[in-house]
Amino acid sequence: MGDEKNTMETSPQPGKRILLVDDDREIIESVRIALEGVGYEVLIARDGNQGLAMAEREDPDLVILDMMMPKRSGFLVLEKLRRTRPVPMRIIMVTANEGSRHKAYAETLGVDDYIRKPFAMDRLLDSVNRLLGQSCNGCTNRQVGSAASSMLCPRWTGAGVCRSLPTCCPPRRGSAC
Repeated sequence: MGDEKNTMETSPQPGKRILLVDDDREIIESVRIALEGVGYEVLIARDGNQGLAMAEREDPDLVILDMMMPKRSGFLVLEKLRRTRPVPMRIIMVTANEGSRHKAYAETLGVDDYIRKPFAMDRLLDSVNRLLGQSCNGCTNRQVGSAASSMLCPRWTGAGVCRSLPTCCPPRRGSAC
């Protein structure tokens, strides 16, 4: 099985492409099914070298990156992507590693989310939707989702500005977003 491209015709996220980089066939298949089920196009790479090449060639909207893989670790892929891209790519790192040093290092490199395996698929989908699914243009709305939500916008700078490219938090009822 080489590179695989999978698309759904009725997508709630038109044009949103996710690169899944993992060497575990079961994880690849279950994550692919879940992501396609909500309308994302999924690109698959089975090792770090293939993942890096596909990220550079395909320019996906988000990368889901395993930490421990053959040929090149997720850390090396993350480091290279952060050094070479003028606009940082959204990256979720998944790992079975329990060490807090690894999480701290991934955060230092600028990973957008860090999820430990095994994980509930809802946890991954929430992260993907949070990173890709919101839109406004330069809002100052710190809340994501409904008015009752307490989750901070992932792109909020704390200085009253959203770092949105145009992706950030959706407008809430009554907000001026």
